[in-house]
Amino acid sequence: DPNSTQVFDTAADRFVTATFDSIITYTLTTDPGPAGGAIVLNPAGGVYNAGAAVTVTAVPELGYAFDGFTGDLTGTTNPQVLTMDADKSVATTFTALPPRLLTVNVTGQGAVAIDPDQPSYLSGTPVALTATADPGWYFAGWTGDHTGIAPADTVIMDQDRTIEAVFTLIPPIVFDDDFNGCDLDPVWTVVDPYGDGGT
Repeated sequence: DPNSTQVFDTAADRFVTATFDSIITYTLTTDPGPAGGAIVLNPAGGVYNAGAAVTVTAVPELGYAFDGFTGDLTGTTNPQVLTMDADKSVATTFTALPPRLLTVNVTGQGAVAIDPDQPSYLSGTPVALTATADPGWYFAGWTGDHTGIAPADTVIMDQDRTIEAVFTLIPPIVFDDDFNGCDLDPVWTVVDPYGDGGT
C-alpha cells in the first residue's frame, strides 16, 4: 500500500528502502485561432495530473462571436469540463460580427450624453447614456430598444439600437381664490401683526 505507515522496532539496526512511483501527467494544448478570442483554462497551466478536471472557457473579444470547440471538445456549450486521462488538445473558432449602430432621439426639451460617442460600435461594446432635462422639464424615461427611467444607464451594443429619451414639461403650480367665501383656502397664511386675533 503506497499510503501505508510502517512502525519498526529500533532495538536493532535496520535497512529500509522506500520506492516512489512517478505521478502521471498529461498536457492540454489549446489553439484559439488567428483572431477573435482566447481560451481560458481553470486551473491554469496546461500540464495536469492524470484524472484532473479542467474547465475550458472560450472568451470572445468585442466584435466576435464564439462558434464552437473542436478537437477533444466539441459543440457550442461554453464552458466545458475536460478530464485529463491522456494528452489532449482543444481549438476554438470565432466569427467577426458586423458593427452596431446607435441612434438616440429626444422628445421634449433635454439632451443625452453618449459615452463613447462614435459612428458605430464593435458588437458587445457597453455605451453609457446620460439624460439631462432642460429647466422646467423632467426626464420621463427611455423607450425603443432600451427602456427604463434611470437618467444614467448603460446599453450593450449587441444589435443596432434606436433609443428615445422622453422629457416632459413640469406643469405650473397655480394658486387661486375667489375671496368670496368666509374661510381662506389652506394655501393662504393668516398674518396677525398685532397678536389680538384680528384679521
